Amino acid sequence: MTQKTRPNPDWITFEESCGLLGISRPTFDKRRREFRLKERRWRGRLWFSRRQLADRVLLQSPASVSAKVDLIATSRSRVSQIKRKGNVYDFRSLHTIDPFGVVCLLCTLLTERQKASIVVDDSKAVRLLGSVGFFSELIQQRDDIAGLSHSPYTGSWIDPSIIQPLVSLLYKGGERQAVAELQKSIASQGLTSEIANYAGWLIGELVDNALTHGKTTPCYTIVQRADTENRRIAIAIGNIGFGIHKTLKFNPKHSSLSDREALLIAFRPYVSGWGDEYKRGKGLTDVVKILAGNRGYMRLESGAQALEMDFRHGVNIDFISPMTRCQGTRFSIELEDHSFQEISRSEADHYIEEAMHRIFMTRVHI
Repeated sequence: MTQKTRPNPDWITFEESCGLLGISRPTFDKRRREFRLKERRWRGRLWFSRRQLADRVLLQSPASVSAKVDLIATSRSRVSQIKRKGNVYDFRSLHTIDPFGVVCLLCTLLTERQKASIVVDDSKAVRLLGSVGFFSELIQQRDDIAGLSHSPYTGSWIDPSIIQPLVSLLYKGGERQAVAELQKSIASQGLTSEIANYAGWLIGELVDNALTHGKTTPCYTIVQRADTENRRIAIAIGNIGFGIHKTLKFNPKHSSLSDREALLIAFRPYVSGWGDEYKRGKGLTDVVKILAGNRGYMRLESGAQALEMDFRHGVNIDFISPMTRCQGTRFSIELEDHSFQEISRSEADHYIEEAMHRIFMTRVHI
């Protein structure tokens, strides 16, 4: 029988208590008296209730809430901005969150190596997370995540801009049903079959890539109507697999590339982590075709690298700071409901080649 290391999961040591609150041992002794914290002696040590520390100290301290954070694709906010000492994620710091933020936050928590805790309130951002299935998925995948306040919002409210809530895809082929349901939902929003078909293709291609190459499931998707007036939709896709740049470098031909070079060159045609004889590597080039033809926008993160492709006003392809540096790959794609112009693979490849030359001052031959 495994020996217990603590009285029960709620009880933590002096050191862990100080870490949770971000204070020194002398300051903690003052807080013990001030808030009349209950304590328990067990196996020669003093233990304190994590939940009581949160309720009486952490949650009552205005200084514990950082500046409001916008976890949205077009911002430069980071998931780390809501993280406190003691491996606590304080959701009260969230101001707004979009599908990309949902995926980044979920992937970050799923890849936490140490036990983590979350602080939630009843804000609009937290209610959106609850309504799209974020908390239920988090608890299902990580039963060691501890909540430090009242249970998150579980009512029937859902943001009307959400076209498809969080979907967890576990096996190849499973995305087909999700895509079919998404296309019906897009049609019910009064959007055209054209944008529904392209959205479905993008999700099918990128999820299939993740489940084929990433070697880790699940893969997550969530879709939102980003702008009602301009008829735009935002698609977020994420997983905690190897990442695009690491997968590409499984191919000896590309093993010497830097992570940044590998991430960008992966969008060129017939570039793949598989050997050349398999004739693979067209999917990501076709993603660029769709983006360019729609004058769309994409933010891509793979591990600690982040890349932005913006075709809304000309062509802008460059590296940016990631929202999170956790393992795996995360996409945010915005499309507008208007006619899609046909772009050839050679034209899409030209955009990537020019970006390679501008960013790395070299032309990478493939």
